Amino acid sequence: DQLTRENARLEGELKLARGELVQLQEQVDQLTRENARLEGELKLARGELVQLQEQVDQLTRENARLEGELKLARSAPSGTVTLSEISLATLTATAAPISVGSAAASASSSGQINLNPTSPSPQAAIVMAPPGAPKGATSAQKSPATPQKSSPAAAGRTHTVRSGDTLFKLAAQYYNGDQSAARMNALRQANRDVLKNGDALAVGMTLKIP
Repeated sequence: DQLTRENARLEGELKLARGELVQLQEQVDQLTRENARLEGELKLARGELVQLQEQVDQLTRENARLEGELKLARSAPSGTVTLSEISLATLTATAAPISVGSAAASASSSGQINLNPTSPSPQAAIVMAPPGAPKGATSAQKSPATPQKSSPAAAGRTHTVRSGDTLFKLAAQYYNGDQSAARMNALRQANRDVLKNGDALAVGMTLKIP
């Protein structure tokens, strides 16, 4: 009987030990899974750390470059600018003395800046190449010569109006085909004392040809 009771007690303890062993095995499995999860998170954290370090290095290099440019800008003489920083207004102001007369600056669709002469005297049209264009892209082309003004010997001329005459025809006749608004206005001003009805001419009217 004593051995039977001892055997039963030992079997009970063995059963408890096996139960504890199962619990411990479950805890080991849980800790193993937790360890694997933590290792995955650690790997991701290390990858993010590498990316952040690369960004820090890139920002450091960019900062050094900007500091170098700032240092150069501070050491450069006052008023020094690059061609790419010159505005159209600046080009207009600086290019005007280059031409024979006055010039109007306009930007063409190709990115070039054309300085077209507006003075009646013969001039040169300066074509400025944009920043970055190949060397030698700047060229100068002569604009077509404008009709010459009448010589001093022609001063004091008069014309007797005939049937069919108009100021437009007279401008073409006396100014070598130049029928510009400037010629028309010159005729009107010279004859404002006789032109009482706009540009209407009367047969027999005597007009001054300036």
